[in-house]
Amino acid sequence: MATFRPYAEADAPAVAALANDVEVHFGGPPLFGPHDVGDWMRGIRDVDLDTRLVVTSDGMVVAYGLVSAPADGGQQAGMNGAVHPAWRGQGIGRELLAWQVGRLDDLHRQIAPTADWTARAGAHRQDTVAQRLLERESFTPVRYWFGMEAPTTAAATVRALPTGLRVQNAADVDSAALYSAHLEAFAEHFGFEPRGMQEWTARTIESAGFRPDLSRIVYDDDIVAYVLAFDEPQPDGVYVGVVGTRPVWRGRGLASFLLAEVLTAAAAAGKTTARLNVDATNPTGAVEIYKRAGFAVVSEFVSYSRPLRTFGASLSGFPRG
Repeated sequence: MATFRPYAEADAPAVAALANDVEVHFGGPPLFGPHDVGDWMRGIRDVDLDTRLVVTSDGMVVAYGLVSAPADGGQQAGMNGAVHPAWRGQGIGRELLAWQVGRLDDLHRQIAPTADWTARAGAHRQDTVAQRLLERESFTPVRYWFGMEAPTTAAATVRALPTGLRVQNAADVDSAALYSAHLEAFAEHFGFEPRGMQEWTARTIESAGFRPDLSRIVYDDDIVAYVLAFDEPQPDGVYVGVVGTRPVWRGRGLASFLLAEVLTAAAAAGKTTARLNVDATNPTGAVEIYKRAGFAVVSEFVSYSRPLRTFGASLSGFPRG
């Protein structure tokens, strides 16, 4: 017998373990630590209302569902969830999905009833069960993503920085300047809707997993490009979480230079593997940049979406226990 309840801070290790079990089941590495779960929760308005865990009688977390409203003035609402592979086939995923879409419908009516919100969910490319569940609820695939890996020893030799630029780590980075560069670098990326600076910094450079010593930033008078690196649950792994170049500076090899710098620094710190995720059709040519830097595709994901206006009656109460 399992019960449904909201997330509590003490659940972070169990939720991370569940997310990692799902990753491993579909052929990937364990990617998440408790601090990652904490970062997810920072994007949620009300943890009591916007999260649900499925917990067995002996306390094991076997599924979770989270929802997040769009950024202020935005349109894209988020859905994150998983069911442990050993607990599939019991209707848990269907029940959690019903709760998620109903809760987002409630939030839509409460916050911006005349706005055209869209619910966004995702699944591993190999997870046909989750994909069928989403498609039965009228979600449609809208974008594909690659998970990529590289040995840290793959750092390529790249030409020097253009004259007048300098590179340093992120130990003393100005958060406002970095946030400004990020907004400009990602303005045209698929699905990008900026969160406020406080939330963004909490989930990046103030995150418990952030590695300022392994991150690199290129400056002229201001920040022009950057790569932010994070620890992974495995001590020998580093996650390349954010790679950005201001549009006017693209095409000058800055991303390639920074990736080589980060891989070299990670190798010196005892890291053996670097990982990242990227939009498979990124308009800046990021996939090819990463391949040249030594990264290879090891997993694929698909994003689904559905207009919230099409949802029916609210289902936002607790799912049945």
